[in-house]
Amino acid sequence: MFLLMIMIGKNGNKSLMENINSANIVLLDSHFDLSSIDQFKSSALIITFDYESHKLLEKNGILHQISDNFLTSAELEEIQRQSYRFSRWYDEPMVSDLLQYEGINLGKLYYVEFHYELVPFLKKFAEITKIVRMYPESIFTASPQLSDMVKTLTNKITRLAVADKRNSKSLYDSIKYNFQIGKYSFSLKIQKKTYQDIKNVIDGIIRNLFIRKQINSDKSILLVEFDTIKYKKLFQSSAESIISFCRRRPAIWNLQSLSIIRKSNCIIPKITIDKKLASIEQTKYEIKLKIDTLLQNQSFFESFFQIFGVSFWDCMKQFFTNLCEKRISEAIDEILITKKLLQTYKIKSVLLWSENGLTEQIVLNLANHMKIPTVLIQHGGVGFDSDEAYEYNIFAGIIPMKSNHFVVWGNPFAEHVKNRGISSSINILGSPLYDEIFVRKSTMTLDDDFILLTPTSPAQTFAYDITVETKQKYELIIKEICKIILKFNKKLVVKLKPWQEEIDITNVVKEIIPDALIVKQGDIFTYIQNCEVLIAIDISSTILEAQILEKPIISVSQKNWHLGVPSVIKSNSCISTNISNFEQNLKKILEDKDYKRELIKNGNDYVKYSLVNPGNSSEKILNFLSNL
Repeated sequence: MFLLMIMIGKNGNKSLMENINSANIVLLDSHFDLSSIDQFKSSALIITFDYESHKLLEKNGILHQISDNFLTSAELEEIQRQSYRFSRWYDEPMVSDLLQYEGINLGKLYYVEFHYELVPFLKKFAEITKIVRMYPESIFTASPQLSDMVKTLTNKITRLAVADKRNSKSLYDSIKYNFQIGKYSFSLKIQKKTYQDIKNVIDGIIRNLFIRKQINSDKSILLVEFDTIKYKKLFQSSAESIISFCRRRPAIWNLQSLSIIRKSNCIIPKITIDKKLASIEQTKYEIKLKIDTLLQNQSFFESFFQIFGVSFWDCMKQFFTNLCEKRISEAIDEILITKKLLQTYKIKSVLLWSENGLTEQIVLNLANHMKIPTVLIQHGGVGFDSDEAYEYNIFAGIIPMKSNHFVVWGNPFAEHVKNRGISSSINILGSPLYDEIFVRKSTMTLDDDFILLTPTSPAQTFAYDITVETKQKYELIIKEICKIILKFNKKLVVKLKPWQEEIDITNVVKEIIPDALIVKQGDIFTYIQNCEVLIAIDISSTILEAQILEKPIISVSQKNWHLGVPSVIKSNSCISTNISNFEQNLKKILEDKDYKRELIKNGNDYVKYSLVNPGNSSEKILNFLSNL
């Protein structure tokens, strides 16, 4: 139904496409003006390289092919596999020594951001390589970024005569903030520096006016980048002093988070450095010289950064250089701030929920060096706990490679990591994320008056997700779900994830159900509590939350993650279906009460298996941290 082999405009006329002269080939991504290709519409083979450019040409009835057609599934998997290797460039013996500062490999600190930009780049470069090899005599015209890639393969290239619309900003150069007024949702992007300046001012005002606390014990527990509201019980259950160290997110951003901090034994530290100190400027200058020397090693980078036998270093060099210079300078400041924090306070233990964030990596390295016990806590419950997902989980920072201890929620993840050779001790203590849900569950009243949809959009970090087929299939599935819900005369609420690059499907949903409620921020608990059925696209942590609240769940398969089948699907505790069988499954839940009860019972069994210490895991974890 959704197989998309060749997309050639509204008419889908393949024979017309075959008559196009391939002596001239036009390569397009989203950075071009429609008017700039008028002369090529009937005389050249036009190939689009992303969903946006494909949709634009399709809407205007312009015949074209999509670049996806030039890669096989095996080649997409190879691109994904190689993307992980390229992202770890900093570990290569020829460069790793030049990247060391305070015992920390500076190149590793931003590998997640680099990987995010690298995957779509690699896919386009691989496609261009295949196209140029297929049409060696053709003359190419391409939009700006694509022309840079083509130039590494042939000199028969002309840059499309349009302004270069590429956004040179990286993933973390801006912060996306979602806010809601009534039923209306809004999004605002703030430059990272502006955001950080505002955060520092607000933190200072709140600290001085509302939180006049002193550390009241000899040693404290350091929580790194923890969400105050989500981990409310963890903050408020501690008899020990807690230090909330948040460099990316604010510890306090509304009245609820302020109330939690005020009622807890927690402080927000004020740690600053004078970035203009001669010693700091000298350090940055010396490291910059090292980086400049490193980047002059043309032979290493050309040899390392190549795929399918072709080097892509020349067309990636500028972005790579800019990212290195920008992030390494920022990293030095963060290292000095973190070092000062650990020297200022007596830290008993450190709790982290990831090993891949910049702040987390810095704290982890410095704390280990200072012999402070470090603990990684599991932060995803129904994600990828299959054997096939293990290597990805390491890359994603959710399996401990450097932490001394690993706290898991229950049996599934403990089974996932045991006998894998990790040196961290494994401790099954439960999840503080869900303590509040177990407490509130006992007193909640239910309305069951709508269906809740929690979509997971295609991710730029997976090569198979950025194909036209995957993105089109995602939209079609959302539309089909809406149409079926409309058939049953049910109200719909859509809760989008807060990830700043999540695809906004508001218009897609509203086209079918104009009065659907789209929620872009806030706690999902109330919506799960009051829904009749939860519908997840693929796998989501909301599945476990809905099972705690005894809701029936349908997981609609949208794509192959290539990461195996997670335990929540194997357990039959929720319905896993494709879109073609979705309607009959929804009908069965809505109309067959015995079937619905059985599904909820299976969900209860899975919760018992995957979550220990329900409602009081925060106390268990805090006790563990205190005794380290």
